[in-house]
Amino acid sequence: MYSSIYRAISLSIALSAATFPVIATAATTFQIIGETGFTCIEGATDSCSVGENQFNVQISEVLVNGTLDSGQVAFTFSNAAGTASTMSELYFDNGTLLGISSILNHTGVTFSKGANPANLAGSNNISPSFDATAIFNSEADSPAPKNGIDPGEELMIIFNLINGNTAADTVAALTGDKNLDGKLDLRIGIHAISIGSKELSASFVNDQAFEGVPSVPLPASLVFLFSGLPVLYRISRGKYRPTVLNVA
Repeated sequence: MYSSIYRAISLSIALSAATFPVIATAATTFQIIGETGFTCIEGATDSCSVGENQFNVQISEVLVNGTLDSGQVAFTFSNAAGTASTMSELYFDNGTLLGISSILNHTGVTFSKGANPANLAGSNNISPSFDATAIFNSEADSPAPKNGIDPGEELMIIFNLINGNTAADTVAALTGDKNLDGKLDLRIGIHAISIGSKELSASFVNDQAFEGVPSVPLPASLVFLFSGLPVLYRISRGKYRPTVLNVA
């Protein structure tokens, strides 16, 4: 349901950072190295298909003054234009992360650290079950339907990494089962609300990410501006999908 993704970023025309909202320091850039879609684990068929076709997260290295900050990784959550829907809570299960460094809100999106409930709805519908790490959670400020990630909107979360791990290690954790426990070493969960005309809700867990190499790093002041343009590199969807035990 989620086909191969093609996107391109062209920065051949010089653009002044002052022309666009600055969402981080001018010296900070983000280089995309991986991307993944999501599989529904709880929700009606119609609401599940919306998230599986529209929800996406890109994983990026963080560069400061052109130098890789190996101790950080950035996740950019996006909701493609389409059916009405709102990402309201974001969850992370284990992996390479130490804690949230910062949340960079797209226009129209306001998220804060912490989430209620503390675990993804439907977490026991997959095996092994999804067990969110509470300090990694974030959610839309109230009212969530207004401040969550709607179609055409994005949100970036920058994490500090633990034990010398890098952004590349984070992609590896999203793609592999190094612990041989039957699940990806890092899993991402999304709870969505206000889906479609019936305003349904649903929960999703990431598929498998693949590494890709973009043409140039993306300046922090332009990261949201260019993230939806057509593509210079390809990332194919992996074969891994969560084993869903029970979907309503």
